[in-house]
Amino acid sequence: MFDEYPLALKNVETIINAKIMSEEDKIIAQPVPPPPPAKATVVRAESNLSKRVEQYEQVHALNQQGWTKIAIANKLGISRRKVFRFLKSATFPERKGRSDRGKSLLSPYNKYLLERWNEGCHNGTKLLQEIQEQGYQGSYATVAAHTRRLRDTQQLQKGESKINQSELKVFEPKKSLLTVRRAVKLILRKPSQKSDSDNQAISLLKQQHPNLNTAIELVQSFANLVRNHEPEKLQEWYEKANSCQIKALENFARGIKEDWAAVKNGVTYLWSNGQVEGQVNRLKMLKRQMYGRASHELLKKRFLCPV
Repeated sequence: MFDEYPLALKNVETIINAKIMSEEDKIIAQPVPPPPPAKATVVRAESNLSKRVEQYEQVHALNQQGWTKIAIANKLGISRRKVFRFLKSATFPERKGRSDRGKSLLSPYNKYLLERWNEGCHNGTKLLQEIQEQGYQGSYATVAAHTRRLRDTQQLQKGESKINQSELKVFEPKKSLLTVRRAVKLILRKPSQKSDSDNQAISLLKQQHPNLNTAIELVQSFANLVRNHEPEKLQEWYEKANSCQIKALENFARGIKEDWAAVKNGVTYLWSNGQVEGQVNRLKMLKRQMYGRASHELLKKRFLCPV
């Protein structure tokens, strides 16, 4: 559900990075704003997201009505793989972002450009020449767009090249972006493994929206009762989650209720069937590797040999 609040994650990230810079450099610093995406790109992305969410809801609705997966795929004009993926997920599966998003030919030179900018060099042509000597092979337009962001951050007029001692410095955020995945990892981390900055980030995140505060409290309490083997708290947690008005958590709570005995045993006892499941997966992998190539006897030897 945290992917529904990207602005909240961004706000926390900005607050933390600004605090780090002011503490380390004893100045009030300004972060470099990221380049805004093209309006057409934003509109297209929002339209595609709405379409995928609608398809996800239709798939689950038809599945509850008894439609087969093939029939659902034919009805909605989507692939069977997509139908399987939607049905496998209790909440809408957001697409993963590209690992190289935000990177360009200029990225390796950002640190140098910031240093030169804070020293007072605001001439795009001169900065281009300097980084070309270091190996930059991109265009002037990319450098000009970057210096425009820096100028806008400091509210400088075009042509101003001198920097006052009292002028606010510019910096790129030192910490990694607070993505949905990193936020979830931070929230689920054991209390003993959280630093003061981790707790600060979680506290700030809770303040961004009432639903985020509720979700974080419920997620952390569930993780703690599982870690501490406290089945007596499971019923109370279920009642809170089932009435929290957050769809993702309500669906999760209903899933627990449907398999209550197994979940309660999992919380109660120290052992699990994880080792068995791992061996089953290993056997399936070996069978796929040897399909149509060898006998059952060889498969048995390969499977039992490590044991």
